[in-house]
Amino acid sequence: MSILDYRPLNLYTNYREAAETFPDTPIIHDEVLPAFPELGYRSTYRSSHEMILKRAYQLASLGVQAGDKIILYKSSKFDTYLLATAASYLGAVPAMISYHFPAETIEVFVDRLEDPYILFDEETEGRVAQVKNSSTDKQIAVRHLLQQPAEPVEQTELPVDQISYMTHTSGTTGIPKLICHSANSMGWRTKWQKTIFTKIDRTKADSDLIAFHISPVHSRFNIGISSLMAMGFPMMPLANANGAHVVGMLKEYPPIALETHPNNFVQWSFVAKEQPDAFANIRYYHSTFDAINNQTMATFLNTSATKEALFLQVYGQSECGPMILKAHTLE
Repeated sequence: MSILDYRPLNLYTNYREAAETFPDTPIIHDEVLPAFPELGYRSTYRSSHEMILKRAYQLASLGVQAGDKIILYKSSKFDTYLLATAASYLGAVPAMISYHFPAETIEVFVDRLEDPYILFDEETEGRVAQVKNSSTDKQIAVRHLLQQPAEPVEQTELPVDQISYMTHTSGTTGIPKLICHSANSMGWRTKWQKTIFTKIDRTKADSDLIAFHISPVHSRFNIGISSLMAMGFPMMPLANANGAHVVGMLKEYPPIALETHPNNFVQWSFVAKEQPDAFANIRYYHSTFDAINNQTMATFLNTSATKEALFLQVYGQSECGPMILKAHTLE
């Protein structure tokens, strides 16, 4: 089967297959992950997969099983996706919820999802305590999860047309709407994404590392990570968006591509002008979610050691899948 052939996306199965095919491919972290402290600052597909299994077993010990909904409501870091993958192993349905939302919004989600599990960390603990309609025995603190036994259980795969992953709209006009995906619907989105990734010429740079700072609760994150791993790309998920911090990471681990939200590109444009050498090896920039102005794109393209650098803008509709891409060059 070709990498570009359509296939349904099961989060865990995709991760396991990537770990089997590209076991030593690195994943570089800029912070220790609260839910996966064992991974430290540098892990691999294989080592992270081993820890995903452990978290899945620990979730099972707390009663999480196939068909259960589990709200992931925690700090905005890469381990949110790893926890979603662990839930997927059990056949549970992760609902990726932004840590910004107040307790009142979480209460609406608890009603809609009929009293799901809620997995939280110190970032959201205070607000979870204010949620009045959630069963306390279904509220799981990350620190409590890490203390649980890890007796192996078998993987459960949900039917490919059954809801297996949820995220939400922005909520700018009120309570956010939950967006539901099945393995089949996500499969079509990863097929498109992998097609785009084949355009990256991995032979023209010293490294094919992909760096990104994206909200892990957005469906873009899931589709991007699943596609990157299926193709064996090394990854550098950045949790800290501070400009000076990002420059330090880019200098230490020069990537071939960088993706973030438009507002971060605007903020980083100042450090890109001051320290263009940090961005010199980047050949591909990728911006999603919103429009970005030409001046900001030009700032980053001008830092590149090659005039062949591209700035991609992608617009997608998470609810139903269509995407539009436009590539920009300095010319």
